[in-house]
Amino acid sequence: MPSHFCWHELRTPDRKAARAFYGALFPWTITDQDMGAGGVYTDIAVAGRHLGGLCEAVPGAPPHWVAYVTTDDVDAAAARVTRSRGRVLAPPTDIPGIGRFACVSDPEGGVFCLWKGLHPANPDGPFAPGAFCWNELLAHDVAGAKRFYGEVLGWTSVDMPVPGMGTYTLWKSEGTDVGGLMQKPAGTPGPAAWIGYVQSADVDASAAKVKSLGGRLWVEPADIPNVGRFSVCADPAGATFALYKSAPRA
Repeated sequence: MPSHFCWHELRTPDRKAARAFYGALFPWTITDQDMGAGGVYTDIAVAGRHLGGLCEAVPGAPPHWVAYVTTDDVDAAAARVTRSRGRVLAPPTDIPGIGRFACVSDPEGGVFCLWKGLHPANPDGPFAPGAFCWNELLAHDVAGAKRFYGEVLGWTSVDMPVPGMGTYTLWKSEGTDVGGLMQKPAGTPGPAAWIGYVQSADVDASAAKVKSLGGRLWVEPADIPNVGRFSVCADPAGATFALYKSAPRA
C-alpha cells in the first residue's frame, strides 16, 4: 500500500467555535466523542466517510491543521525523521484499539503525523464536496524537501512546469500521486507548511462564505490553467486550509 494521507486534524484553542465555523462552511457530519481523560474529540465525516477531527490545541501552539500519513512502521519512520534532520515532536504513541502515531516535522518545520492503524486506512477521498482532496507543501528548500520525504516515506518526485506559476512537483508513492510541493515565495516568513485542500462545489461561493463567517482569504479564488480553481483561506482562529474544484474534463 502506498504511503498516503488519510486523516486531517484541526488543533485549535476553541473547538466549539471551530465546529460552528466549519459546520456552516462544509457539508460535514460533526460528532463529539467523549474520550474520557483525553477530553472531547470532534469527528468529521462526509457521506458516512470519516475524514478527520477537531481537538484542543496544546497551550501556546498556534491553531493549525495537521495531516496524517500512513506508514508500515511508525517507530522506524520516526527514526528516519531524526536521521534525516527532522524533529520528532511527539514520540510514537498508541491510541488503544485504534492505532499508533507520532507527530514530526521536516527540517524546515513542516509538521505532519505518521500513522499506522489497526485497520487499513483509505487515502483522501472520495472527492465529494467537503472531502479533503489534496495536500501540498510550501518549502523554501525544494531539493531538501524532496530528499527528506524520499528518505522518510519513500516518495519519488516528478517536476511539472505550470504556466505562470513556475515548477510544481508531484509526489508519488509506488506510482500513485499523493501530494504536491511548491517553492515558498522569496521573503515569505515562517517555516515550511503543509496545506490541506477541501473539495468545493463552487470555490467562489465557498470563499465568500469563509469571509462572511469571520475567516479570511490568503489567496483570492483563482484558476490553475487546465487543472482547476482554488483559494487559500484561514478560519477565524487563523488555521490555514484551501478550497479546490477541478476544471471540467473534455
